Amino acid sequence: MREKVGYIPTLDGWRAIAITGVIFAHSVYRALPFIGQHYTSVMGDLGGHGVDLFFAISGLLICSRLLDEEKKFGHISLRGFYVRRAFRILPPAVLYLAAVGILSLIGILTISKLDWFASLLFFRNYTVTLSPPSTRWWFTSHYWSLSVEEHFYLILPGVLLFIKNRRLTALGIMIALVEICKFSIFHWGQVDRTLYQFHTEIRLDTLLIPAFIAVWIRRGSNQQLLKRLLPAWSFFILLPIYIYLIKNYGLWPITACVAPLLVLSTVYNPRMFVGRILESKSLRWIGRLSYSLYLWQQLFVCNRFVQIKPLGFLESPPLNILLALACAAASFYLVELPTMRLGHRLAKPATPGHRDVAITSLT
Repeated sequence: MREKVGYIPTLDGWRAIAITGVIFAHSVYRALPFIGQHYTSVMGDLGGHGVDLFFAISGLLICSRLLDEEKKFGHISLRGFYVRRAFRILPPAVLYLAAVGILSLIGILTISKLDWFASLLFFRNYTVTLSPPSTRWWFTSHYWSLSVEEHFYLILPGVLLFIKNRRLTALGIMIALVEICKFSIFHWGQVDRTLYQFHTEIRLDTLLIPAFIAVWIRRGSNQQLLKRLLPAWSFFILLPIYIYLIKNYGLWPITACVAPLLVLSTVYNPRMFVGRILESKSLRWIGRLSYSLYLWQQLFVCNRFVQIKPLGFLESPPLNILLALACAAASFYLVELPTMRLGHRLAKPATPGHRDVAITSLT
């Protein structure tokens, strides 16, 4: 039983793990003396998939919330969904773009106008590989993942609203089309995958597969079946499998299948050792800041692709991490949280919970 209806603190812990991995992967300081260059390089490569953990959480969360709304009210309100999403996503994203835009105008940063507008309009994932990595490219490049998520938000609610009896079939077909597209480009096309890896048609399965699982859970006794299949010890089996898959198979669908199961293995068993760690106060706090932290870390964490530091000593550890946390906290408490609450007043969610992180159907 949770203290606050709809709030699952385990997810905040996972968000903290995901954003920590992203920051580590972005950093050029990847050699930790106590474990060596090889292992820190491996950790950096794994951390690069922190975004995929965010996608797994989002696919489960968004789909479950929409299904909760339908169960409570008998229908899904597209207006309500997009009002809540707009007030949740847009203010912090626009704030960061405004900040880097101003820094560009006064000559501290150099940012491509195309990339800035692509970030603002959420098609950055299609411009991120148009030019080689550079300082002007770096500071908005992380908006590729926000673009993929926004495209997912445009697709999923309509599928759930207009297809009620064949949702699994519809989602399955969409996943299959993504995999066919991916296979065609990466294998038949014999192209450099780095040119396409951020495109929506390549990455959408990392959100659709968790959404498929969320719909499947609602069928009959499937939720109880999955709980039996994911006892506390299943985490220790799924984790090495997930690490092996992302190291060897990367973007392939089996990886996107294991990620949400790994998350659910802790959601279903919050009292296990790993669950208690994920629900610790420090990780939960970082997890709550994770969206704003994801936005602001790009300004301060040293670019591992380009060795230029336009902000000088401000990009040196540990000061850069402290500045990223400070900006993220200011963004969260002064912008993100107030506008999120405003969005909830304008369009009440079906499963009101703490800080908009409800997946009540999964607990």
